[in-house]
Amino acid sequence: TTGNRWMEAQCAWAAFPACGEAPCARRGHTSVQIDSMFLIFGGEGSTGALAELHCLNLDEHTWKRIKVSGTSPAPCHWHASSLDTSTNTWYHFGGMPLNNTFSCISLSRDCSKGKWQQVATTKVPAARSGHTLNTWHNGLLLVMFGGLARSNYLDDVHMFTIGSKQWNKLSNPPTGNKPKARTRHDACVWRDQLIVFGGWDGIDYLNDVWLLDLKHATEHPTGQARWTQLEFGKGSPLPSPRCNHTTVLLHGKYFVVYGGIGWKNRLDDVGLLVLPDNGDEVDEPAGAMGPGVTVATSSTWELITDIPNTPQSRSLHSAAEFNGGMIVFGGRDEHKQSLQDCHVLSLL
Repeated sequence: TTGNRWMEAQCAWAAFPACGEAPCARRGHTSVQIDSMFLIFGGEGSTGALAELHCLNLDEHTWKRIKVSGTSPAPCHWHASSLDTSTNTWYHFGGMPLNNTFSCISLSRDCSKGKWQQVATTKVPAARSGHTLNTWHNGLLLVMFGGLARSNYLDDVHMFTIGSKQWNKLSNPPTGNKPKARTRHDACVWRDQLIVFGGWDGIDYLNDVWLLDLKHATEHPTGQARWTQLEFGKGSPLPSPRCNHTTVLLHGKYFVVYGGIGWKNRLDDVGLLVLPDNGDEVDEPAGAMGPGVTVATSSTWELITDIPNTPQSRSLHSAAEFNGGMIVFGGRDEHKQSLQDCHVLSLL
């Protein structure tokens, strides 16, 4: 099965059936994959916001509810989370009902139990929802971008140093050379860059791509955030504008966008931003925003449609890397019903 310009790989969807203590149908939750375990936290179900932690054993196709101790976050959805793989610690920030709670759960090696605690820190960022949180630098730093604080759309960048437990806010350029304030976008870390795609700015759905130079930010922790917008040639198609989608980085070169909602409806398409291989050079484009800003000028989009066994359209789902592909859970369908199904996208 081929898409519009699909040359480097092919895709296939498959349902992922499982038994056991499955999570209820939900949307606006977060997930993470740890070895052969796929964890789900929070979200909004038929009874409101949730604070349950479930684990899917990907080898045995069984769900179980994780035994937790400590003080867990209040039930929430539209929060953000990221994993420190060096310590099996999963960090969570904010969400709805609107809050700026910063918590983490330390998980046992087999993810059978975990201990929650609030992270003691200073300069905690403002309460928000629909933001992103990503781990970088081998688990030493967390990077948070954007979100919504009541009616205020945000474009701020905060970095959290795990060792010292300190937040630092980067200053954005005063005008231009930065992404629009937005919420319900998504982001991945690629090399030393945070890649941000899409979202909602209060007026429009978005499909722009921005890179944040993370290495520059750590070398100048009180300086300006250095952003570059990725521009594409006429031969490169673009995913349609959207929010409430997911992104996953696969094989170090595929920035995968799946689902979400746009102007017409919820989406079921897959877009792959093909980045340079690890051995390829990353060039500085003409008109780069600021000295030394680098961007993968050879990047191209591939839009994949009509994949066999494509799941129903959805938004507010979660996704994680799995076995070289992507695993997806839950979300909200075209009829505004919450889902509890699980599917795997494989690259063939």
